[in-house]
Amino acid sequence: GFVFTSPRGKAVTRLDEAMVQTCKRLGIKKPDKVTPHDLRRTHGTTVTSLGFPIEAMNRIQNHKEGGIGSIYDRYSYAEENRRVQEAVAERIMGMVEKPKTAPKLVSLAG
Repeated sequence: GFVFTSPRGKAVTRLDEAMVQTCKRLGIKKPDKVTPHDLRRTHGTTVTSLGFPIEAMNRIQNHKEGGIGSIYDRYSYAEENRRVQEAVAERIMGMVEKPKTAPKLVSLAG
């Protein structure tokens, strides 16, 4: 399935425009500077920040590895890729879902 869909469940054809509009609604400064490539960069950084090797990030993002290994290694890495993607999804959902326990708030104003 698609990660980003139109209201009718189809592929988003103008993701850059949708991102700018979303950033404007969120009050992000300079929304015209946000690009779909920023999502790819954030995804790659999240993969490696979770402790997965850069090879996993390259494989999932379809970067060419080069060298003799990419010619002889025909293993699909489907299970490994699934684990990486599930970990990334868990990290992202943890950022957007409501925390299970309310944090203690301390007023800094006198």
